[in-house]
Amino acid sequence: MRYTIAYDTQLLGAFYPKGKSIEFPKGTDENYIHRLLRDKVITEEKESEALKEPKAPKNDKNAKDSKENAQ
Repeated sequence: MRYTIAYDTQLLGAFYPKGKSIEFPKGTDENYIHRLLRDKVITEEKESEALKEPKAPKNDKNAKDSKENAQ
């Protein structure tokens, strides 16, 4: 999971500027991450809505013809 830094801070011995996107190394204490979320030091990045939603099919001639033939 990726997180965004809410303000300039030091995490895991490194300094991070506000707005930087980070991913914690595997094995990072989950309670540490939850505490940072609770204190609003970091926020979870949401996946783009465009990636989650399937694309709507384009209105092509074949789709239109098949609808008219079905009636």
